[in-house]
Parts: sequence; C-alpha cells; structure tokens
Amino acid sequence: MAVVLTDRRFFSEEIAGKFRQINKELLVRPCKTQAELVRNVCEAEAIMTTSTPFSQRVINKLENCRVIVRCGIGVDTIDLAAATKKHIYVANTPGFYANEVADHAIALLLALSRKICLLNQLVRKGRYDFSRIQPVYRVDEKTVGLIGFGSIGRAIFEKMKGFHVQGLAYDPYVSGDSLTYSDLEMVELDQLLLESDFVSVCCPLTSETRGLLGEEQFKMMKRTAFVINTARGGIIDETALAKALCNGWIAGAGLDVLLDEPARKSNPLLESENVVVTPHVAWYSEESLRSMSREAAEEICRVFSGELPRNLVNRELGKITESNNT
Repeated sequence: MAVVLTDRRFFSEEIAGKFRQINKELLVRPCKTQAELVRNVCEAEAIMTTSTPFSQRVINKLENCRVIVRCGIGVDTIDLAAATKKHIYVANTPGFYANEVADHAIALLLALSRKICLLNQLVRKGRYDFSRIQPVYRVDEKTVGLIGFGSIGRAIFEKMKGFHVQGLAYDPYVSGDSLTYSDLEMVELDQLLLESDFVSVCCPLTSETRGLLGEEQFKMMKRTAFVINTARGGIIDETALAKALCNGWIAGAGLDVLLDEPARKSNPLLESENVVVTPHVAWYSEESLRSMSREAAEEICRVFSGELPRNLVNRELGKITESNNT
C-alpha cells in the first residue's frame, strides 16, 4: 500500500522525499477515467488528485484509503457523501493560487475590453487600424461585479483598484458587515448583473450555483458588459451564453473553464470572435504548482500521524473522529 498521485504534473522529488521519511512510497499513476482509477488506486492508502472524477463507484472500491487530497480548491469531482460513508477524509488545498486565478481573470477582462486577441489576428492578416474593433471603452471607473467573494474574488478586487473601479459582490455566505472595503458593496445577484460592466465568476460549483447564469440573467446585463469565468464551466449555461453573444445581449466572454473539457470542436463558443478561451490554466504558475503539491503531501502526512487534515472538506467526518478520540 502506498500514496498514489493521479496527475504527473504534481510530482516532485521533494514530496516523494516527504513520504519516504514516513516509510511510504509515492506512486505516480496518471488517471483520467473512472476505469483507470479503479485499476490504479484501489489499493492506495492515500490519494493525491486533481480533476479525475471520484464517483461513488470508484470510492466504494477503495478498501484501504484514509484520505483523498485534491490539489486545488473545487471538490465537485469527488462524491463527498460516498467518501464520508467510507470514512475517507477529503481535503483540498485552498489559497495557493488565488493570485494566479485573479491575474488570469483580469488578463481575460483586459483582453476582452481592449479586444487584444482580435487585434492580434487582424495584424497578422495585414490590417493596421482600429475600425474593425469599434467600439472600445476605457476600463477605468467601471463597475466590476464579483460572483463569489472568497480569496479569489477579493484578490481580483484588490488588483483592480488601480483602475479606480467600483465593486459589487454577490455571496450569500459573506456578510456585508464584515467587509472593510469602502468602494465595494454586497448586493443581490440581479443588482450585480444590472449594474456591472464586468462580471467575474469566482464561486464554487455546487447544487446552488449550477446553471446560475442563464438566458434570464444574460438579458439583465448591459449590452456592453463582459462575463469572465475562471471557476467552473457548469456555473454558466453555455447554450444561453452562445445565444446571448449571438443576439448582442452582452459584449463578450472570457472563459478559462467550459462544461466539457477538453473543449469540443463543435462548441459554438469557440467560433465567436468576442470570446477568449483558455484551457483551464488560471491556477497555474510554477510557484502555485510547488505550493499545492507540498500542501497536499503535508495533509496526507498529518493523517498518517493521527491528525486531521488542516483543510478537511467533509467536516462531519472530522467531528466523528474527534468524538471517538475523547
């Protein structure tokens, strides 16, 4: 039995060394499908993973596993109820790439606002004027709406302050009384959509947020507004988004995430010149890669030493464990 890593990108000699110190072997077993998971991780004591789906079927095959650690924030790919029933801790590594995602969201925002990608294509075709991209409006003193105001949403707002923007945020789990930002207001979603020039999606994918932005919501937005999504593809109804772009209900979209990844060639969003799409890489930098790998390994080491994971997601299991220890 050993620790299994399902994504080779997160391997380093540093984390392999951490496990050797506690007499555990780190095995790299790249898995992209449930069948590969069943074949490669069923004997593992602990698992480090990213986006591979851990369904109930997979989790029920884990006879020795004590902890699954997600290298990242979202755990929507892991059946938490099944893991809890099997007494398997599920942990994540939040906060290690908030700056990277914020930078990427702002990069998409600026690329859309200044129509950088379209200009690049035109220059390569010999076009050297701005008639093709009109109209373009300045970013300064516009309103940025943040759907979700956790570490990523806050990082976006802090970094956008240099543009003298007004901020709106919608997050039912954050109290407006706890905020110290004089130039940001907590509002309901409808108000955010009506008033924002840029809408950035930075909330987790849950049963509450799935399909949160659909046809009705896009119709509320300004025709000059842009939507940016660096969270999860399922939060936006892509059919409704394609319709909104085609009908001019909004000005454009910047998407680091899609409902189906990798992107299907038939996805109509890929054909729209006012859409910028990147391949779910907002989280990435060499620094964040190392930090997440290190924290994931440390979470596993905590479990092997009899402690609870620091970033335990299925907290009810932690309460059961603490109760049994008292």
